[in-house]
Amino acid sequence: MKFGETFTEYLHGDQEWFLDKCSHVEYKQLKKVLKSCRKSCKEAPASSSCGSESNHEEFCQCESCPLCDQKFFSELIKEASEIAGCFSSRVRHLLHLHISNGLQRYMLRLRHCFTNDKELMAQQSRMLIEYVTMNAIAIRKILKKYDKVHSSINGRNFRTKMRAEHIELLQSPWLIELGAFYINFNGTESGDLSNQFSCDLGSDRPVMTLTISDSLKLEYSLTCAICLDTVFNSYALSCGHLFCKACACSAASVMIFEGLKAVDPETRCPVCREEGVYANSVRMVELDLLLKNRCKEYWRERLHDERADGFDRPVDTQTFIVTVSVLVAISLSLFLGLKGDPVPCEKCAGNGGTKCVFCNDGKMKKETGLVDCRVCKGAGMVLCKKCAGSGYSRRL
Repeated sequence: MKFGETFTEYLHGDQEWFLDKCSHVEYKQLKKVLKSCRKSCKEAPASSSCGSESNHEEFCQCESCPLCDQKFFSELIKEASEIAGCFSSRVRHLLHLHISNGLQRYMLRLRHCFTNDKELMAQQSRMLIEYVTMNAIAIRKILKKYDKVHSSINGRNFRTKMRAEHIELLQSPWLIELGAFYINFNGTESGDLSNQFSCDLGSDRPVMTLTISDSLKLEYSLTCAICLDTVFNSYALSCGHLFCKACACSAASVMIFEGLKAVDPETRCPVCREEGVYANSVRMVELDLLLKNRCKEYWRERLHDERADGFDRPVDTQTFIVTVSVLVAISLSLFLGLKGDPVPCEKCAGNGGTKCVFCNDGKMKKETGLVDCRVCKGAGMVLCKKCAGSGYSRRL
């Protein structure tokens, strides 16, 4: 059976209710675009830019075909973006249900008493993996057909563009999270997806393997490119590279408590040197849970080292100043709050004094002229002796 028929059967199969809410590759329409291009090239004159008349019988020989490029690549990039967005949002929602906390955890446990959510979540994970793999194969097939029809490498270049725009489906960090989720959820690699997802954590180079077909097998390295060890408290940048949180923060020159969201947008990935990849980094919770359960001794050692390193790390000047300032502000507010609000003076009623009756605006007449009053000393007011002119005698 050809892939086009297989893909059509998949879209209208048992999972049609699930796929109705998701975007997918319009494989048939894209094939029609390529067929119309081939037909137009056959009817074109021999002097056209598509090549000689003998070449029109099979393929279009133009490296850039305006007829295809206007519809083909624009539609494909739109569909790939929608599929990547739909896949990431669905996986994020599924993982949120699996690793919940607080009140939501108790609500889910109460719900489990009445419904079998475990079987439903396993079914959703299988459908999501099949959804992303089928669409990824469809994109690869149609791009390969484009290169064959046009005798070009534009389809291959388009895949490179998809990686640069972070919409390559099989390179998504959410696919790694979904594989780790399925293994964690079942407690073992045996199951309906045992022939697809597997992980080898005992070797020097730990990997997670996704087997799509006999000819297509993808390996995802679980080694941090900075410390060259198995990732711990792992994060995936939007370019797809995995790092330990401490290593990623160190490479981006930020403190661990600040997190990767505080990284300068112009900071580059330590591996591919791409800018702006820290803002949309993904916390690999399921992958950490998998490593914690499978490599318990290693996880304890790394946790101990991270804590020891955190206590031994010298505090920088800026952090010290900010911490001291916050503590002083809190202490001052507590001190003033305990003393209470100021009370107006009983003698002067809060005025701070009374008008001097011995002078006029602080001046007295004398034989030599106007001089400052000796009582108010030119202030025009006799200050209250109880509050010393402040208007407040005491505090509660």
